[in-house]
Amino acid sequence: MKIPRVSIKLVKEENFDYEFEPLTTKKCAGEAFVKLIGNSDREKFAALYLDVKNVPNCIEIISIGSLDTSIVMPREVFKSAILSNSNAIIVAHNHPSGNPAPSVEDELITQKIKEMADCLEIEFIDHLIVGKHCFYSFASKKIYQNKEDWFFLVNSI
Repeated sequence: MKIPRVSIKLVKEENFDYEFEPLTTKKCAGEAFVKLIGNSDREKFAALYLDVKNVPNCIEIISIGSLDTSIVMPREVFKSAILSNSNAIIVAHNHPSGNPAPSVEDELITQKIKEMADCLEIEFIDHLIVGKHCFYSFASKKIYQNKEDWFFLVNSI
């Protein structure tokens, strides 16, 4: 019997330019996600992977869906987190309608990702929903509509 021998590699596709310091505010994370997925006409689910100092080591669009749906499997969120030796993650998806209010499905996937992060001992900082000029933060259960700095509520999810 032969068993295939495999190796797994993280492939760098391109650089994503962002001009922020280490991500210590929701404003910085939100602005990065707005730049990445904010103007899309379809739902996109993305993850930002952070080292121990909250400096991004990679960003990935995990899923591209339709006008009002993006299918996300929690295991897909953590592939790059493990391969990039990430200490923490922030996930986000956009609502093309512009309204960042979460759906029941958004709440369910957030809970599944949180549970998996706990099992893998990867800090799950937040799940942001990007709307039109605003964000919803699951960590603080609040919609932010201005440019003030918002500090992460790391353990409040």
